[in-house]
Amino acid sequence: MFRRFLTFVAAAAAAVTISSCEKDDKPTVEFEKSLYTVYAKRSVDVNVVISEPATENVTVQITTAGATAGTDFEITGNPVTIKAGETTGTFSVKNLNLTDASPLNLGIECPSGYSLGTKFVTIVTPDPEETLVYSFQSAKADVLGSYVANINVTGVTSGDKLSLGDDVIIPLKITGDASQYVVFDSETKAVDKTPGPHAVLKAGKSTATFKFSLKDGFKDGDKIGMTVDTDEAVRFIPGDNESAEYTLYSVKVPDAILGTWTFSKVFAKDEVDYFFEEMEDAPELLPLKNEGFTLTFSKDDSGVVTVTPNDKGDFANYFREATVTPTEPKNLIAKGTIIGKNTATESNMFMEADEDDSYGTHTNMYYKLSAANRAFSKDKEVIGESVIVFTILDGKLVTEFRDYDKPPFGENWWDDSAFSSEMFGFASLFVKQ
Repeated sequence: MFRRFLTFVAAAAAAVTISSCEKDDKPTVEFEKSLYTVYAKRSVDVNVVISEPATENVTVQITTAGATAGTDFEITGNPVTIKAGETTGTFSVKNLNLTDASPLNLGIECPSGYSLGTKFVTIVTPDPEETLVYSFQSAKADVLGSYVANINVTGVTSGDKLSLGDDVIIPLKITGDASQYVVFDSETKAVDKTPGPHAVLKAGKSTATFKFSLKDGFKDGDKIGMTVDTDEAVRFIPGDNESAEYTLYSVKVPDAILGTWTFSKVFAKDEVDYFFEEMEDAPELLPLKNEGFTLTFSKDDSGVVTVTPNDKGDFANYFREATVTPTEPKNLIAKGTIIGKNTATESNMFMEADEDDSYGTHTNMYYKLSAANRAFSKDKEVIGESVIVFTILDGKLVTEFRDYDKPPFGENWWDDSAFSSEMFGFASLFVKQ
């Protein structure tokens, strides 16, 4: 590397036109450094310094060689002005398409009254690290208590095949009046030379993650913005979603769920029947007959939410009057991702397959029922706590079971070691009365 640098210096000195200056007792003018590096499609500031403060404004013309102006580089601020009383002037070089084979060689035309210092040439070379393109996975999202966010990263050259050998820190910038209520987790807080929150792109990965939670004081509906601090993360340029907007909510049962909801359907019922028939499980035993079944949610003066079912339909074999409180996700769908203390993004295959209502990836909020019949049977009752999903989509209530004991249906599908959330969740739609 050092040998190559000396070669560059020699070539630059020969290639760059430099006005002759007599080396006497005159003050000197030179570059601050003999070598600068610049990222692809980025700029670097180059300093010109004089040995003593200027008595009046000094104009220094910069000469170039090696690379082609307008194709390989752009210069802003040439000629350089060093103001009276100061010793440094700055110009900027933007890397359009510099290469190791054709770096930019810079020289100084010596101004009147000055002599050249030892660093009368400098070289601007491209940084070997690839420029990275970032895009927030979700441009908008609701945050309930806490949140896990992803930033997708690709390479300008390597594209989706990006695979870095070392971890890369991505500094973040948070905006909005409610930002004071955001607390980043220990892995996201400032470290060493990173002055603020950040995401970490692990070696070999193409997705960076950051996490934060909320402290008391904000109002439901307050918003914050998040973007990459490109002043600090000089390798990064924005992609499709250059920022994200988060709407903040406290962890509580939303008022939108209050009222009485009537069962409408199990998503893709024919598909459900087909799967169980394939395993020679009697589909007539499945809890799919729920015409007239209702769930009523009410809230008392202290804010406690209670659900009360009626006694019509198969779901009455599970539901009991119970308090409803947010809880941690349990028995996620296989490809689900926990994004908050009580929330996860999931995609239910039966909801996607439904001909009338097709839902892709959506956010589910998890709740604990203080009481449910864990046997899910009309002939047997085992009362205990249980976990369920209640989600408002398009003004309708979606339910998905997440936790109960071995039921009297689906014997050949049941796995004692794991709860199959899609097969035994019976994703269902309710409409509000």
